[in-house]
Amino acid sequence: MKNIQDLIQSEYKKIKKENFIKNIIIEEHAKLKEDAGDIRKTLDKLDYKEKTNQLDSGGDIPNYASILFRKFFEFLKDENPDVIIKVTAGHDKFHKKYRSRHNFGEALDFTVEQGSVEDVAKTLKKFKSKHSSEFKVVDEYKYPSPHSTGPHFHISYIGSQSKFNQSKKSGAAGEKQQSGMNVWHGEDKDGTDLETLDKMLAKLAAAGKVSTYGKMVSADYTPDPDQEKFPNHKWVIRAVVKAPEAEAKGKIKPN
Repeated sequence: MKNIQDLIQSEYKKIKKENFIKNIIIEEHAKLKEDAGDIRKTLDKLDYKEKTNQLDSGGDIPNYASILFRKFFEFLKDENPDVIIKVTAGHDKFHKKYRSRHNFGEALDFTVEQGSVEDVAKTLKKFKSKHSSEFKVVDEYKYPSPHSTGPHFHISYIGSQSKFNQSKKSGAAGEKQQSGMNVWHGEDKDGTDLETLDKMLAKLAAAGKVSTYGKMVSADYTPDPDQEKFPNHKWVIRAVVKAPEAEAKGKIKPN
């Protein structure tokens, strides 16, 4: 009985110490930590490749997305054992200048290094049919996006935990969105701040009536397959301009 009491007392003293609790929290957090380690382990196990730390050169991969991507890679190996792929992008630095799922760690790009691209496309379609609420694929071998650096497949997590989706719904860029994205910076030779000019144009657009108006137009391209059109700070300002017009009798009236 005394041994049990001593054990309880010993554990109680540990719990009272702040560092003990702190270590438990750190250990549990490590299990859920957002990183690309598990994906890399899966790639190694399946003899797949990664292009020089592109999985997380720009930030972390969330656990919910990592689970889905690893599940797909294992499915791909089962369906096409002779295929070899290389992951060329994830939460990487290249995509920082775009409003993209990549910047939330919810998208990966990969190329087919060995085997049939068509077979991989079929496998992607098959996997998507099983995980339609979470998984999205864009075949950039056939339909490359405007900023594509080469043929590849783009896969992404679109499920209920998606921070990209939450960001779009709120109209905010989100914590993991590149700060200052899509905002004008700098001054002209007269010292006019471009962000201030942008606000002035917005005020002018709001005050316009009938034939005099202004508006910010949406981008006419989508830099990322997951991205919808967004304001690009290009303005169209239209107004009726009246100028004097001479008549035969020498009188002048506005036209």
